[in-house]
Amino acid sequence: MAPKLIGKRVKQRRTELGLSQKMLGRQINTTQGAIFKIERGAATRHLPALAKALGVSIDWLVYGEGEESSRCWPFEVSRLKDFESLPPNKRQELDIRLAGLITRALASETSSTST
Repeated sequence: MAPKLIGKRVKQRRTELGLSQKMLGRQINTTQGAIFKIERGAATRHLPALAKALGVSIDWLVYGEGEESSRCWPFEVSRLKDFESLPPNKRQELDIRLAGLITRALASETSSTST
């Protein structure tokens, strides 16, 4: 395990997601200072939590390879954060609208493939 390379990947992914060191630290229940040290190559016991928060596999963090399908696009993550910051009544309203949109899209796809 190469801590400097892990730190480089953590910083790369954190930046892709638009997270500050402080925000990432909060997500994994540690400090901004700890994230700073990890990104500079310090060893860490937070690999599982980091992988989950960054949406990558532990193999990707450690070796730079492995399951990348678990990675999320920064757009998706930022939209999810926007959604989660809404009041409950607005989230419910968007859920209903989105369900209707998906239902209509699936129905039109089904009708176009059956013709």
